[in-house]
Amino acid sequence: MKIKLALCSASKDILRQARKEFSALAIETGLELEMAFFANANDLVDAFCEFDIACVHEVDFISAMPVLTAVVKDRSDPGMPATHKLVIGMFSIPVKPAEFMMLIAQLRHFSTTIDIPISKGRKTEIAADIIYFENINRRIHIKTAAETYPTNLTLKTARDLTVAHPFASPYVSYLVNLAWVESIASKDVVLKNKETIPLSQKKAADFRRLYGEYLSKLQ
Repeated sequence: MKIKLALCSASKDILRQARKEFSALAIETGLELEMAFFANANDLVDAFCEFDIACVHEVDFISAMPVLTAVVKDRSDPGMPATHKLVIGMFSIPVKPAEFMMLIAQLRHFSTTIDIPISKGRKTEIAADIIYFENINRRIHIKTAAETYPTNLTLKTARDLTVAHPFASPYVSYLVNLAWVESIASKDVVLKNKETIPLSQKKAADFRRLYGEYLSKLQ
């Protein structure tokens, strides 16, 4: 797997050391890393669509994040190909392999696509961009980070398509991507796009358990 990695730090010494450590990590893990180096976040923003992962040194991370997140909001940009995702992370010296491998896992997750059958063919969606499936008037609609549209799915086939991804049902007419869950209230689920969807008493315990398991895997 070839990965284009951007490393950002105001310190030339940090970048030189990072080059050595990430190169050693690539050999150790069998990854093919193509690295580029930036002294500030503004320069990285100008070229960010060229990269898969952007790692900012911990000293510069707090100041860089507002600049980067403003441009890569929802991890996408209208001018970029639909399948391109930029994963942003923080690195320290010495480099921690486990933290970098977590970014690799996120990248693979963002790159996974699902074919959605619709009335005039099919649409390809990045799994991480799907917020939920909803049954509206006996037809399953999909809500993504970009749009909402009807599909030719049933909730059962939607479950089958997303079995390898963290989806769960909080209510009889919904199948929700747990990565988009912000919080769970007594009768509602609040999503990161600020929508609120119902949580049924019958499904609440199982939904909370699955969400807890999802969060534990991120730690």
